[in-house]
Amino acid sequence: MSNPSQRLLNLISLLKQCSSKKREITSAEAFAEIFSFDPKDFPSFYDALTKFTRLPVTIRNAMKLASHDPDLYLKWMPECERAVFAVGHGSKVRAFAEAINSKIEYGLEIASDVLERYSPEAEIDLDELETIRTDVIDLINKIKKSSVHDELRVYLMGHLLSLDEAIRFYQILGPSAIRQSLQAVFGSACTDSELAKASDAIEEGQRFWDVVGRTAQLMQIGWVGLQIVDKVIPGFLSGNAP
Repeated sequence: MSNPSQRLLNLISLLKQCSSKKREITSAEAFAEIFSFDPKDFPSFYDALTKFTRLPVTIRNAMKLASHDPDLYLKWMPECERAVFAVGHGSKVRAFAEAINSKIEYGLEIASDVLERYSPEAEIDLDELETIRTDVIDLINKIKKSSVHDELRVYLMGHLLSLDEAIRFYQILGPSAIRQSLQAVFGSACTDSELAKASDAIEEGQRFWDVVGRTAQLMQIGWVGLQIVDKVIPGFLSGNAP
């Protein structure tokens, strides 16, 4: 299942696994392990933490859309919010694990079931998503070392960094952030059409559009959206047709 309640449940499970280690670790160390960054990388930790602490709000909003009586399903939420909001850089992950009781986990399971029935998210091949992220990171590093002119570099790097962040934190954000990143690319194909066309004339740009096409196909983006880009980048659809 893929929905914000299930994502929080999955993260709770991962954090509890971290808390069961012999050495008591901090939340920063646990987040670093889950999201693959250096424990001393404070910006990455606070980026992940900010997104993590928004999950209860995301669940509340999703339940308002999926249920006529969301409060009935969310009586456990204040306890969950207290546990989530107590997480900080130096806090112990074991304290968080102990604050998540069976009532909270059961409530999250019920909410996940409701969301799955009334507003399901598309299932995504996580292995392919990770392959795409590897290609995104490789392309970012290549562009940094290339002689691509500044305006085009900013254009490509901006979209790639946005896509990388969306994929990196998929376990928290789900597919919506990736879709938003792709929508920004599609929009730029119209608003920055000259840069979009110029990008297709260089190897880095061609690889960029290949990554965009593969990601769009994975996310099951509507064919009309892809055709918009193909108006600017001839042949864009040639390798990504469904």
